[in-house]
Amino acid sequence: MVKKTIFPLTFRLFASNCTALDSTGATNSYKGSVVKSKIHDAAFSSDFLYYNSVLSDSSSAAAVAMIDSYLAEIFANIDDSKYYGKTSVDKCVQDIRILGLSVMSASLTVATNNDCSKLQANPAIL
Repeated sequence: MVKKTIFPLTFRLFASNCTALDSTGATNSYKGSVVKSKIHDAAFSSDFLYYNSVLSDSSSAAAVAMIDSYLAEIFANIDDSKYYGKTSVDKCVQDIRILGLSVMSASLTVATNNDCSKLQANPAIL
């Protein structure tokens, strides 16, 4: 009898805590620190490719790309401890790679593109 009441109670407590589910990967989410890393990497690679083609010095291109990739992280306003949906994060990263390389800098892409500037953390269910 005790097992029958403890298991459903434990499961409800675990399932009601969104953070616990997010950390298991069951909710198809990325942790904020991973999101920042993905945005940074996409911004750096697209900026480096662009500025390396414009500037003749690859070290200058790397310096500009590094600064812009940190600006992209700041503009994204991501909380390291929260979780974000994989679909919206992947769409933002794709936009940074495409728009950041062909149209505008990666930081401007993050600041002006709805897929990036409006990334929302998963809501906590308590």
